[in-house]
Amino acid sequence: MKKIAKLSLATVVALASTSAFAGDNTILGDNTTISGKLYVEQTISTSDTVGTQNDGDSSSAFEIDYDFTLKTKVTDTLTAVVNIEGDTQGTAGTNVESQENGANSSQALQVSNAYFTYAPGKYSVSLGRTDINTPNTDGEEGEGVWGTYSAGPVTIAGAHFTTNDADAVADTLGENDISTSDINAAAIMGSFEGINLEAWYVSVSDVADNYTYVASTSIEGFDLSARYATTDYDTAYSTGNLKDGDTLILTAGTKIENASLRAKYLSTDKEGEAMVTDPSSANTAELVHFTANKADASAWLIGGSYPLTSALTAHLDYGKIDFNNGNATEDDASEIVAKLTYAFSKNAVASVRYADYNEQVDSVETDKSQARVDLTYKF
Repeated sequence: MKKIAKLSLATVVALASTSAFAGDNTILGDNTTISGKLYVEQTISTSDTVGTQNDGDSSSAFEIDYDFTLKTKVTDTLTAVVNIEGDTQGTAGTNVESQENGANSSQALQVSNAYFTYAPGKYSVSLGRTDINTPNTDGEEGEGVWGTYSAGPVTIAGAHFTTNDADAVADTLGENDISTSDINAAAIMGSFEGINLEAWYVSVSDVADNYTYVASTSIEGFDLSARYATTDYDTAYSTGNLKDGDTLILTAGTKIENASLRAKYLSTDKEGEAMVTDPSSANTAELVHFTANKADASAWLIGGSYPLTSALTAHLDYGKIDFNNGNATEDDASEIVAKLTYAFSKNAVASVRYADYNEQVDSVETDKSQARVDLTYKF
């Protein structure tokens, strides 16, 4: 994988102190805009596995995410984008008290996006480094070329990433011998008579071919969607622990007075599930500890949100999954997540969240919980 250019925190602070970041575009240029975010998070987690030494273990962590995006209009048809981001985490062991000092933290910044986009009309072509956003991935970064073409209600998209974060693929698949693989993607999207349709092909070379089909619409105040994804592994992987599989996801959402309600049903093939590189990918479902990316699974996720005041909103989500872990036992997991969000302004939001998770796998019961407080500011 190609190394990412890194900047020191002092460099960014120096840039931020210039008049360019204070609203004077003399240095950046009149055609340049800057946006970004600052995210701060504190978590306290516990885990308890019955009958093991993992009995009431606890840990805490402090995290800071920050990024800056500079977008420059070079000409009427050519745009340059650079994104600089950093992630500071403090994890100093398994004891809460020992981690409060935030040891082992890292403050390195990296150039995560750097690309040009040429868009003269109905089509656009981009070249450089960006996030890989497909139904099977969730923003893993890669370098290559991608583009779109719009023809009336239909948009065609394609991408080829020569280098990418293939370690994410290897971690997901449980394989240590996956080197950097090309990722190719093609999609056609359109809207017809109030129905939105998508068809995707995503290939991780020498690993798997993936197909995703999506249909969504709104009927009398209900937002409905159906998603079907399937994966065909190359011979070298399908003969091992990885099996061809598919995932079906049905979702529904509506609003009753001020309450927003949502529901999701997910099922996977008996032999395997659609490949994803992250539990946050569109072709699966997750809460905090809860993940639904398992073979021979059936899962429900329901939730809702209700504004208590103009700034304070309550959220509640519940997930339940039954699956077969390749043995004679019936395995299951569930999680309930409660959250309060407070909007200081449209750009600054704080939240307090608590999640309680339970699973029984191979007749072993595990309980996990996590409390989190965070604050996000976007500009």
